[in-house]
Amino acid sequence: MSDQPQNKNFWYEVVIDDVPRCLPGTSIHDLLILIMKAIELKYVVTDDVEGGMVLYFQEIEHIPTEITEVLPKFINVVQFDWGDFFLYKNYPSGWESLEGRSTRELDYDELIQETDVTIRAVDDQYMYVYTKDEKIVKVISDNYVTESIKFAQMESYVFPY
Repeated sequence: MSDQPQNKNFWYEVVIDDVPRCLPGTSIHDLLILIMKAIELKYVVTDDVEGGMVLYFQEIEHIPTEITEVLPKFINVVQFDWGDFFLYKNYPSGWESLEGRSTRELDYDELIQETDVTIRAVDDQYMYVYTKDEKIVKVISDNYVTESIKFAQMESYVFPY
């Protein structure tokens, strides 16, 4: 992995299939805890969260929130159908301009490139992780069976929706 170019537009995409669990909140919680062993993250911004018992995550959409406040809330989620979790080491600026707008109006590749890590809950089954950090890819591949791991220019990825 270390031979990869360190270009800003090159990111890893790691796909984890969560069958048969079907993305309960504990799946995202456990993945986030694992990622935080590899990198210190302090803030999360949620977006387009759908599923069972996800009201808290919908109420904080587009609001940078401390991860320590959010982590316990994952345990109560029955299932994530969809959801974006944009993760940051430092307080992210610029989210105020999204008030009243959906990030669906924006390009995912642009949003993700502003994060340190992004986790996407996709279609009741998959967790997509986007990162430039090889340590994160290693810790995930050491602890999960992955559907795929890619390293490419961000613009080349297709974002399921």
